[in-house]
Amino acid sequence: MTAESLSDSSFAKQKQLEAQNKKLQSELENALNEIEDLKKQVADLQRQVEDEHLMRQTAQQKVKSLEEDLAFLKSQHDAEMEEVSRKREIDMTTYAKQISEDYAHKLQDQLAEMRAHFQVQRNNLAEQFEDNYKTKMSEVQERADRAMSESFSLRARLREVDGLQSVVDRLKSDLENQKREFEDRLGHKDMEISNLNKEIQRLMEKCANLLDIKVQLDAELETYRMLLESEETRLNLSAGQSPRAARHHVSFHSQSTSGSQSAGRGVKRRRYEVNGESDVEFHRHKARINKETHGPIEIAEVAENSDWVRIENTSDEEVSIAQWKIKLIAGDKETTYSFNNRMKLGPHSTVTVYSMDATDGKHQPPEHYVMKRNNWPVGENPSATLESDNGDVMSSITVAESDSSNAEDPAERCSIMEGRREMTCFVTVGTTLFEELSNEVLSEESISALQQVGIKKLILQIGAANLTEEVRNRVFGGAETEDKGRGSWGDMQISYYRYKNSIADDIRTAKIVIGHCGAGTCLDVLRAKKPFIVVVNERLMDNHQMELATAMADENHLLFCTPSKLAETIRDNRLFELTPFHPPR
Repeated sequence: MTAESLSDSSFAKQKQLEAQNKKLQSELENALNEIEDLKKQVADLQRQVEDEHLMRQTAQQKVKSLEEDLAFLKSQHDAEMEEVSRKREIDMTTYAKQISEDYAHKLQDQLAEMRAHFQVQRNNLAEQFEDNYKTKMSEVQERADRAMSESFSLRARLREVDGLQSVVDRLKSDLENQKREFEDRLGHKDMEISNLNKEIQRLMEKCANLLDIKVQLDAELETYRMLLESEETRLNLSAGQSPRAARHHVSFHSQSTSGSQSAGRGVKRRRYEVNGESDVEFHRHKARINKETHGPIEIAEVAENSDWVRIENTSDEEVSIAQWKIKLIAGDKETTYSFNNRMKLGPHSTVTVYSMDATDGKHQPPEHYVMKRNNWPVGENPSATLESDNGDVMSSITVAESDSSNAEDPAERCSIMEGRREMTCFVTVGTTLFEELSNEVLSEESISALQQVGIKKLILQIGAANLTEEVRNRVFGGAETEDKGRGSWGDMQISYYRYKNSIADDIRTAKIVIGHCGAGTCLDVLRAKKPFIVVVNERLMDNHQMELATAMADENHLLFCTPSKLAETIRDNRLFELTPFHPPR
């Protein structure tokens, strides 16, 4: 570093220090000025304090003198007040005596005047009373005279009334006699009317029974016609086929949310002539059902005849299934159905899609849809998938078929029982009185049998039946038989009703149906392809119930029994191995 640069820096520092010195000197001067100002303010404050002190002493002296003056004036005032009070008492006493004397004289004058006035009024009132008394007495005398004359006339009229009373008594006697005569005639007429009403009621009941019998016979004739046509069709089909070429379609439905299931159904094959001898061959057709579900929407069930596919929302919330697709493949056939853009499925609700030709399909959105141009396919190894709008598989069911000739295979029986869980049983007696069935199905033995095959819920249509006291106490808590009711026995939930416009929904949702052998009921249950137990009403054996039940049982379409054998029939394993009924089209 050069001397010039050192000199420049020293000069700059000197300039800076000088500037700081000037600044500090100006600040010092300002501080000194402020100190002088503060000293002046302190001196002014000291003078003000001294003045205030003097003024306070002066004020205290004035207050003290005023207090002394006030005390003197107060004592003087008290003395004057005592003097005034004493003088006031003396004046009041004197004035009271004077007023008393004046009022005593005035009172005497007023009393004398009032006595004279009252005496005049009393005399006037006495004269008026005497005049009124005389007037009233004259009026009373006149009234008495009039009353006397009226009494004479009334006595004459009483004598006339006495004469008429005998006539009235005679007429009353005649009236009573006529009344009794007419009552006897009316009683006879009422009896005749009652007899005629009973006869009319009997004829109406007979007519109603005849109409019921006609309807039942018409239904049975239709059933027999359909059976004959079905048998003819079956025989015609079997004529051109070899015994080993027969093939059975396996239907499928779901009872659990995931995993795989297997179900077996026994098929009674036709009788064939071999070398002049007849033989009956029994064969078991087995199907394994695999189901997968991803999410709350699942394929709940597919009809045994592939007439419909049902999906279900298992969650507690509404789910949109807009543009979702149901795809069903059977053999080499495939059908797809797509839902609309606004389709939503409510919590724990279902939607069913029917084939175009489904017999029980009714287009009732948003729960039931019928395809316009397609039918769900029928064939071997069927599978069903539910795809979302972006193509993801949300639920699927596949069926792998195989044959097994071992009817006693424990594994097969276990798989069959596995498919029976969480089932509902529906019992119907129709419009007939069938108390034996209504009470027998609620017996401990029958309910135990239903529980053994997996039934968890029992619904009864009891018609005009009355439940026994033992059943009401055990199942319904002793309540009387009403139009509908609910109860339970163990873990079995039980409900009943008398009549409903249609029992189709109860048949459709049931897994087992127990009912009377009415032709209409039989056709409805067999068309729904439900395991069916027919209980024959032994009191109506003359209406061909046994013939109809036997014909259906020979074709392995149903089981039948009497009420006393119901529990035993429920435990019969053939109940889940019945042949589906296919009416001819």
